[in-house]
Amino acid sequence: MTGGYWPMTSFQPSAVQVQYQSGDGNPPAAYVTAIRLLAAYWYQNREALILENGIHAQEIPLGVKTLLWTRRIMEF
Repeated sequence: MTGGYWPMTSFQPSAVQVQYQSGDGNPPAAYVTAIRLLAAYWYQNREALILENGIHAQEIPLGVKTLLWTRRIMEF
């Protein structure tokens, strides 16, 4: 909104609600599955930092990588 003002709200919790939608609201099943797998993996591995051979990073689980690899964009 350019040149306008936000409406007044009451001073109470949840007085303002924001709705956000990205895309057409129907993500590919592979994306949904990959997000669920990654969330489950992070839940089971809740350490703040995982050290492997002195490296402070770890690859995403293979199943997640496989699901997302099929949808990668190779050209811009």
